[in-house]
Amino acid sequence: MQRWDQVHDKESPIEDFTEGQDERWADPTGETAVKTNIATETLNSISDPRTRHAAHMVMLGTTFAEAGKAVGLSAAAVEGRLYRIRKRSQ
Repeated sequence: MQRWDQVHDKESPIEDFTEGQDERWADPTGETAVKTNIATETLNSISDPRTRHAAHMVMLGTTFAEAGKAVGLSAAAVEGRLYRIRKRSQ
């Protein structure tokens, strides 16, 4: 079973703000704040509360089956919903 990758698995968002400069000048908590904001925005963009709760659980490391059981969906339903969300956001 393929796990849902974290939202911020791409290149470091802090690079967008350093413009090729030495990244050490930046606030060390800045990248964490950007990643947290991206994850929060992604979760908030999910209109269905069950899907949003399942996505949050999976982002924290639970399996599709565990998240589905908590919200009343099958593992396949959770996986399918998260797949469509990932495709929509690309």
